[in-house]
Amino acid sequence: KKGALWSRKSIGVPSFSSIFKFRISGQGKNFFGDGIALWMTQNSYYQDGSVHAHTDKFYGIGIVFDTFKNTENLASHRDVTVVVNDGEKTWEAMTEDVKGCAASIRYHADRADFSVMDASRAKIVVTENSLFVLYIDAANTGEWVECVTLTDLPLKSDWAVRSYMGVTASTGALA
Repeated sequence: KKGALWSRKSIGVPSFSSIFKFRISGQGKNFFGDGIALWMTQNSYYQDGSVHAHTDKFYGIGIVFDTFKNTENLASHRDVTVVVNDGEKTWEAMTEDVKGCAASIRYHADRADFSVMDASRAKIVVTENSLFVLYIDAANTGEWVECVTLTDLPLKSDWAVRSYMGVTASTGALA
């Protein structure tokens, strides 16, 4: 029901641009709950937790792709949510002022096999002057939509150099 993949080497540069291609799909037509997250944190290894299989205590940025609207957080739900943490905030504190967007990123499939054509993409741009921009191409058509722009990140200027990238995924109780 959950898993992770973590880089062994840090990002190593203060600015970068990266495209993350992913697919969230399943056979449930009405009831489903799946999510995946991309992490850029100073954790040099995966740490299990409750935020799509990752700890909420991290230093860096997380991008959460969530297909299920839980009743307890309907007001703060976004299909794509960006969270920034200095290592001290809880999930509730990080999502008090929700940064994210709506995007059709879940694919219903009669079969659960992977199709490269049916995927979504996220483009992350990080610059040395504390700028973070996230673009979404929900249907892999080449049409990028700006989802979140963060200026003046509350992180040290070398946070990206010392960060590691990781991917976690989890599925809800309905699986």
